[in-house]
Amino acid sequence: MKKILFINSVYNFGSTASIIKLLGGESRKTFEVYFAIGRNDKLPSSNNYFKINSRLDFLFHTFLSRIFDSEGLHSFFSTYKLINYIKKIKPDIINLHNIHGHYLNYPLLFKFLKRNSKIKIYWTLHDSWAYTGHCAYYLKVNCNKFETFCSKCPNKHQYPKSYLIDRSKRNFILKKKSFSGLNNLEIIVPSLWLKYEVKKSFLKSYNIHLIYNGTEINNNFVEKDNTNFGIFLEPNIKYILGVASKWEERKGLRFFYDLAPLLNKEYKIIIIGKVENKLNYANVIFVDSISSKLQLSYFYKNSFVFLNPTLEDNFPTTNIEALASGLPVITFDTGGSPEAIDKSSGIIIKDRNAMSIFNAIKSISAHPNQYSKENCFNRAIQFTNLVMARNYINLFSGV
Repeated sequence: MKKILFINSVYNFGSTASIIKLLGGESRKTFEVYFAIGRNDKLPSSNNYFKINSRLDFLFHTFLSRIFDSEGLHSFFSTYKLINYIKKIKPDIINLHNIHGHYLNYPLLFKFLKRNSKIKIYWTLHDSWAYTGHCAYYLKVNCNKFETFCSKCPNKHQYPKSYLIDRSKRNFILKKKSFSGLNNLEIIVPSLWLKYEVKKSFLKSYNIHLIYNGTEINNNFVEKDNTNFGIFLEPNIKYILGVASKWEERKGLRFFYDLAPLLNKEYKIIIIGKVENKLNYANVIFVDSISSKLQLSYFYKNSFVFLNPTLEDNFPTTNIEALASGLPVITFDTGGSPEAIDKSSGIIIKDRNAMSIFNAIKSISAHPNQYSKENCFNRAIQFTNLVMARNYINLFSGV
């Protein structure tokens, strides 16, 4: 049986962790499965799980990265340990996911991978960090320097943050040198938008496979649940729902605040996730955290529309979760966010302002048959986690 190794920054939280866990579980039917995880996670006690970085090394890497703009250029000892682990288990396939996250030295790792061309490498890009001189996202600042040459990054204060020095020029040169010239590498992207962006970059010579991220669609999302989770949702109110683990600037929180004064008594807003700057509106409800999928399903199921005003995103699975609950989606025409939606399951907005959002909400309210629960759910089942896993395994197996 062939061996496959999944490498990612995390294992127990976040969307990339969910993806590699699912892929690992489904791959066990065909492969002998191993995981190498970057940081901050308690892993099962097994030789099939390897923790790459220590807490101290992670903190040191983070500190240096934020001063010297040097993400991925520290953690030498941890990377040597990973290389020795790879030599020990001798995988036939390595599926890389996020190699940024303050835990890995990428020039050292890729130098090793170039020397070991018999290992087939599939690299899943969840953002744009691999081909830029600094940032993981660049749409909000409307930057396309990566197409030619990165320098003087306008986004250096965004992840991975650099507070003092801008070394985007050096980073771009080093990434291009490290990530180019692998005869055994192919790239996987979770959105058509990212595929087009990669084709503009120095990674364009590689085969690029589009495999959409999937999410779990089960009874938590399909069946109506009337459990009260501490917040009374009025039956005659149309709730506009927004969901994020943390509401960063790029997630578009300000558009909810701009929308609130435009709404009449028929509507209220629910914002789920960590919000640092809460503004006090009578028609805005904040839910800081969700304890279970069942609780999240309660809000999806009892809302009228899902609003995702993201300014830059790859392929947000919250859109799929909303659709699976029968909830139409409103989102901006940015990144890969519109790719989950068709004309019968939501509205894509080109003008990024609150009035355009308000008009879209009124349109959905006026055409309930067009944006029915059935249409939304039928759209969602095209993006299940099992569809995603099957596409990955077919690629790994050469099908």
